[in-house]
Amino acid sequence: WIDQTEVTNEMFVRFVDETKHQTDAEKEGTGGVFTGTSWEWIDGAEWRHPQGPDSSVEGLQQHPVVQVSWNDAKAYCEWSGRRLPTEAEWEKAARGTEGQTYPWGNEDIAGNRVNFCDNNCSFSQKDESIDDGYADTAPVGSYPDGASPYGALDMAGNAWEWTADWYDADYYHDAPNQNPQGP
Repeated sequence: WIDQTEVTNEMFVRFVDETKHQTDAEKEGTGGVFTGTSWEWIDGAEWRHPQGPDSSVEGLQQHPVVQVSWNDAKAYCEWSGRRLPTEAEWEKAARGTEGQTYPWGNEDIAGNRVNFCDNNCSFSQKDESIDDGYADTAPVGSYPDGASPYGALDMAGNAWEWTADWYDADYYHDAPNQNPQGP
C-alpha cells in the first residue's frame, strides 16, 4: 500500500516530461539547502540542481528526488495514480504495529541500515564512527538491512518525505483508533 522506495530522479523526469510540471522551487527561483550548520535559500536550487545552479542530478538517476514541495509531491502522486500517505500510514509503514524505534527495529543506527550524516558527510554533526558509503543521498533501496516490517526501504535517512497531513504530537490523544486521517 506504500511504494517500496522513495521517488527517484529518473521517475520524476518521466513525470515532468509527460506533464510539463514546473516545481515550486523552479517557479520561485530558489530552494532550501542545508549548508552544514543552517538552512539557506540558494538561488537556482531546484530538483535538477539540488545544491544550487552548479550542482546536477546527472548520474544520480536512481537517487531520491529532492527539492520538491508538498505541492510537487502531490502532483506526482496524482499523475502516477497514487496519493500521499497520511502521517499515521507513513509511521505504520516505517515502524510497524509494534512502534519500533527505527524501521529495522530497536538496534542502533549502522552503515548497512541507513543513509545519514556519517564519516563521508561534510557537516560538523557527522558521526565519524559509521560509514554508510555515501557523502550525500544514496541510490534508493541501497540498505535492505534497514527495511521496515512491511519491506519499505529508506524510511529513515536518505531524504525527507512528504505526507498528506502533518505531525502533531497531541493529535493521537483524541484521534480515531482506526485509520486516523491527521490533524
